[in-house]
Amino acid sequence: MFKRLHSFSVGFAAAVTWVAIATSPLRAAPAEQAASAQYTVPTFPPSPARGYLFHPAGPRTSESQGGFRLALGMLFDNVDSRPIQGVHAPFPLLTLDARYQFKNQISLLAHFQAIWVLNQVEVGVGWSARAGNTGIMPYVTGGSLLGTLNQGGFKSFTAAPLIHPGIRLGWSISDMRLTFDGSALFIPSQYVALGDSSLWTSQFPAFTGLQGLLTLENPLNGGGIIFFGLGALWMRGWYQTWLFFSDDPSLLLYSRVFLGYAF
Repeated sequence: MFKRLHSFSVGFAAAVTWVAIATSPLRAAPAEQAASAQYTVPTFPPSPARGYLFHPAGPRTSESQGGFRLALGMLFDNVDSRPIQGVHAPFPLLTLDARYQFKNQISLLAHFQAIWVLNQVEVGVGWSARAGNTGIMPYVTGGSLLGTLNQGGFKSFTAAPLIHPGIRLGWSISDMRLTFDGSALFIPSQYVALGDSSLWTSQFPAFTGLQGLLTLENPLNGGGIIFFGLGALWMRGWYQTWLFFSDDPSLLLYSRVFLGYAF
């Protein structure tokens, strides 16, 4: 009887010890959960010394102050010229972008792209905010298309006002920043001068098209940024001609590649 009771006691003690060891991690789980609850993932990693150009976080002189960035680059649109009844410019366009961001996250924006006979200039304003790990910046710019050709038998000039609203969404990839820029383009009217004749026309709807651009900014040790990207545009044919010679109001889908350096 005593031997049986002793064996039962030893077995019971071993079972209790095993259960205690097996369940000890479960007992520690609330403490681990409490420690995890106290950890907050940063919205964005720290920016480089002067911030970014296209990402909603923007340029800055410090984490609490605004700043300025200026960039030079080029872009190329891969347009099928067969549907375009005009003179398409199958060459890269030079680009100039500038952004000044204030402490209150409001930015002044400027964009200029140029080729021999057709130039586009825009200025506007944007406002940056954050939603979790995503940066957001709605913006609107306004400007003009300007072009001239005075050789090869042509003596012409064209100008068109434009309105360009959009939104940027940005994410962090290590020290790099990835930005999606979706926007619409509106050109309500056009001025065209051919020789001694000129006219204002609004024969096409003001809606000119949509574009989506994906930009990757890679900061360098010296403070500059190399950026490159690609995009898709859905624009009216005459937007891709030098002098608006096209009379086709249809929308064309084509791709864009670009790269540059931000100071």
